[in-house]
Amino acid sequence: MTDAEIQGIEKRLMQTMDMIILKKKRYNIIYKTITFYRIFIKVYKWYIKELKTNVFILSFTLLALWPCFYKYNVYDLFGLKIW
Repeated sequence: MTDAEIQGIEKRLMQTMDMIILKKKRYNIIYKTITFYRIFIKVYKWYIKELKTNVFILSFTLLALWPCFYKYNVYDLFGLKIW
C-alpha cells in the first residue's frame, strides 16, 4: 500500500465519521423538536380542559344566580326589552 492509498482511506474514514456525527446531530434536533411538540400538545390539551371546566363552572354559577337577576331587572340594565 502506498502513502496515497492510506491517505485516501483516512480521508474517506474521516468523511464517514463526519457524516455519522452530522446524522446524530440531526436526529438529536429532530428528537428535541418532537419532544417539544409533545409537551406543547399536552399543555394545550390541559389548557383547553381547564378552560372548558371554568366555562362549565361559570355557566352553573350564572344558572344558580339567575333568580337574582329578576330582582334587579337585568334586562333593562343591558337594554334588552324582552317583555
